[in-house]
Amino acid sequence: MENTQNVFEHLVVVKRSGQRVSFNGAKIAVAIKLAFDDVYENANERDINKVYNAVLEYIDTVYQDRKTISVEAIQDIIENTLKKLGFNDVFNSFNQYRLRRTTSREVFSVKEQHKFVKAIEKIGLTVKSCKENKPLDLIFNFGKTISREFSGAYLLETKYLRAHEEGLICIDGLDAYALAITDSSHLNLSNISGRNLFDFTHNIVTVLTHFKEEQYGEHTLSDLDKVYQPVILKEFKQNLIENFFYILSLEGVAEYFPESEFCSKVELATTMDDLVNLGEILKNERLKTLYKQTYIFTNDKLLDAIDSNINYLLTTISGFHFRLAKNRVNISLGGANTNESQMFVDEYFKVLTHSSFKNINTIFKYSNIIAAKTEEYLVSALLNGVKITLLYLDNNDIEDGVEVFSDGVIIDKNINSDDNTCQGRMILSKTAINLARLGYKYRYDQMDDFYSELTDLMELTKNQLMQRYEHQANKYKDGFDYIFEDDVLFESRKLEANQKVRKILRHGVLNISFVGIVECVESLLKKDTLEAKDWNVVKDIITFMQKKIEEYSRDNKLNFILSEESDFKISQNLLGIDKALYGENSLLKKVHYALFSEVLKSLPQEKYLNACNELMHLTNFNCEVYLPKNSSRKRVMDLLELGKKSGVKFVKVQVGR
Repeated sequence: MENTQNVFEHLVVVKRSGQRVSFNGAKIAVAIKLAFDDVYENANERDINKVYNAVLEYIDTVYQDRKTISVEAIQDIIENTLKKLGFNDVFNSFNQYRLRRTTSREVFSVKEQHKFVKAIEKIGLTVKSCKENKPLDLIFNFGKTISREFSGAYLLETKYLRAHEEGLICIDGLDAYALAITDSSHLNLSNISGRNLFDFTHNIVTVLTHFKEEQYGEHTLSDLDKVYQPVILKEFKQNLIENFFYILSLEGVAEYFPESEFCSKVELATTMDDLVNLGEILKNERLKTLYKQTYIFTNDKLLDAIDSNINYLLTTISGFHFRLAKNRVNISLGGANTNESQMFVDEYFKVLTHSSFKNINTIFKYSNIIAAKTEEYLVSALLNGVKITLLYLDNNDIEDGVEVFSDGVIIDKNINSDDNTCQGRMILSKTAINLARLGYKYRYDQMDDFYSELTDLMELTKNQLMQRYEHQANKYKDGFDYIFEDDVLFESRKLEANQKVRKILRHGVLNISFVGIVECVESLLKKDTLEAKDWNVVKDIITFMQKKIEEYSRDNKLNFILSEESDFKISQNLLGIDKALYGENSLLKKVHYALFSEVLKSLPQEKYLNACNELMHLTNFNCEVYLPKNSSRKRVMDLLELGKKSGVKFVKVQVGR
């Protein structure tokens, strides 16, 4: 209603401190939603929106001729509306909360102290609603609540916290904010060593375990086949010499054996291929035959050892349980093309084909020179239902060290270095922007106003991420026991004791993600479903945001990236707040906001991959293809080839989901 709009445009809210601010209906909706959430495990957004609209209607009617309204008056209206509509349990919850806040304000004169008291109260609510009966789980939930509320009271500026609570943005990892923990890393394991194959695998597990203890996101074991290559060669050399000496002693032909020359040749070999014809230096046919048999035997035993180590590695990772960590681990393969690396990749796919592991995402770097046998094992793993991300090396701009996180994020450029490798670099933090909210406010003929508010929201998000970065970067190396050791992070070897970690974190990235772009454009265009011709509007918005991202990186000498948010919990949370504001209209009758990649899946496969390729050149974008359970080997091979031809950077493939 026009009059209603005028009332809320001019109405001023008087806070308890006497400060005057513009009327903000979103704060009322959030307050009502929190009251419902305290009472019901799965509150009905329709009920929340019903109360919210009734409150607005009352204010519109009673305050037509008034210029101001107090916070206490708004709360009285909410309480009266809850009682009038029969939500007595919610009224009691809201009323008790008001009384606790009043008492708290009387006791604590400092605003932050008063706000922090809410954390103590939420601990009590956590105890009431917590289903776990394990003491450690309860203690952990207490800690999360304290950390989150402390961050809101003392660390986050009010404008950032308000935007988060009102659903304009979603600050990811808020539970870990106070601890200055970073998000996710690609681990460069090229400097890890070990006495033998098992010792090497154990050291990798140790490094990964330590990272999980000090970083809450996912972790990539980068180019694992390339990392294992020298260890596999070393193991083969040692076993080949030992086995051959043992066979010679059993055969009684040691006097014909040129021991020093043989050992020297073995040690000089740079690949197992160099050792295949080493028997030519031997003096008789019997020695050559024995060497050939020893080579085959040693090779078979090495394959068994590689298989055993891969099983140990994947089983250990699959069993990880860290309360604060996202347990997912990415295993990245295909970074080398030697015999040793191919052996590792082939055995890895064999293990995946015959075993089931959780929390592991396999990334295979697919190139035009892939060995036929490796491709065969890859296809077999896919046909057995293994989900694999294919990272097309020949379709990527990064020549070396390219990696992708499970949500499709690629860390490519580095504003602080000429080295654009992904290895050893991390995502520092992420904040999502609710594009759907902006779409609900404007029409397509109001795009100037839309972009103006989007600019403000991106600026706010950028500043919030930079504030968090400062909080992280001002920590000292001595405050971390593990993640800056072992030289697994980019340039971490340069970090000395008692130094701030800023010089390492500056190579990381600050991720601005977006949620609800589908609903945003549908609302702008007043359509229930997007058509192909509407995709240009999506691309225009993404292009606008990407230009801002490049500007932020350049002006602040920090790496900003843009991505479509794929975490359904984040989109669920933002959708829930929007339902409280707008009710369940045709765009809001969903469980979570849709990914644009899901909309594109209605296209034929070739067009879908081509569309993904186009979008991946604009932003970090998820791309998934699911094939039916009874798919043929040829169909899988055709898909691999189609991905290569499309130019797409990566595609996640699974058969028979």
